[in-house]
Amino acid sequence: STVGVCVMLLFFAARKGIKRVLVVGTVAPLLVAAAAWSLWSFSNTFHTRVQQAIDGDPRPAMWTDTWDMIQDQPIWGHGPGGFSWIYPHYKNAFKIPQMFPEYPHNEYLGLLAEYGSVGALLLGATLLGVFIQLLRLFWRTRSRKESMLTAILIACLAATAAHAFFDFN
Repeated sequence: STVGVCVMLLFFAARKGIKRVLVVGTVAPLLVAAAAWSLWSFSNTFHTRVQQAIDGDPRPAMWTDTWDMIQDQPIWGHGPGGFSWIYPHYKNAFKIPQMFPEYPHNEYLGLLAEYGSVGALLLGATLLGVFIQLLRLFWRTRSRKESMLTAILIACLAATAAHAFFDFN
């Protein structure tokens, strides 16, 4: 959400000029840092969740094992939906014996493991095309409403892309 809000604010500022982009680009990270510090200091829920992630989040272990899967089939991958079936053969760093994840909690690694670099390049080219079209619409439209909606859509895509590093969207 934070990534999405920051991207949205940057796009809104871009319609007003480079000075506003520089201000938002400077102020937004400071506000995010202040909010994170406040949550860490005053929210027990936030503090507990972050501390659990620091102390023993199993995701990095899954990512290590998934990387081994990718290295064995880098071009074509192991096949769509194959992660949960193939992962047990690569489960080395992930030490919870009774747990067999259905996906690696990282969409990028999951995509590479199942579809290989060919599938990742095809999806990447498609998403790049969509992003270029959205940028064109954002800069070419004269309608404030259309440019705001386009900026919000780009921000949603950025938030989803950031979230994909840590979980399955």
